[in-house]
Order: sequence, then C-alpha cells, then structure tokens
Amino acid sequence: MTGFELRCIRIFNQISQYQLAEELGYSTTDPIYKAERAEFLPHKFVKAISKLVGIDFSNQKTIDDYMKKLPKELGTKYLKPRYPSLF
Repeated sequence: MTGFELRCIRIFNQISQYQLAEELGYSTTDPIYKAERAEFLPHKFVKAISKLVGIDFSNQKTIDDYMKKLPKELGTKYLKPRYPSLF
C-alpha cells in the first residue's frame, strides 16, 4: 500500500488523521502526514486502516479493487498547493 492509497481510503471513509494516529498509538498526526506522502508503508499502517474500515487491505488486489470504486478526484480534492501563488 502506498501513502496515496492510504490517504484516499482514509478520506473516503471519513477517518481523520488523528483517529488513525490514535489507532497506531501516536500522540500527534505527524507520522500519518509523512506516511501519506511515502511510496511504501509499514505493515502496521495497513493493519490499522484495515481495522478502522473493516476490510483486509493486506492483499494488493483488494487495494486495487477498492481504489477503483473511489471517486477519481478524491486524491486531489484536499491537496493544498506547496507554494502559494505570488499573484
């Protein structure tokens, strides 16, 4: 699972970064923020999102099938520009 997939699944299921951090035992959302920008996630993130959603995401085929069901604009809907426009 990639960070992008984690972010899309989390947002679609209305799970906050704080809820996911709490499930993983973190006191801040920084690890979630960093994980959502990573190419590869530790298995504990996959287990945590699986538990919160109720679907086992340990199989890549399951992740791919689930991602096909999500709206395409979901991944970019909440992204903020890295650098604000000067104009």
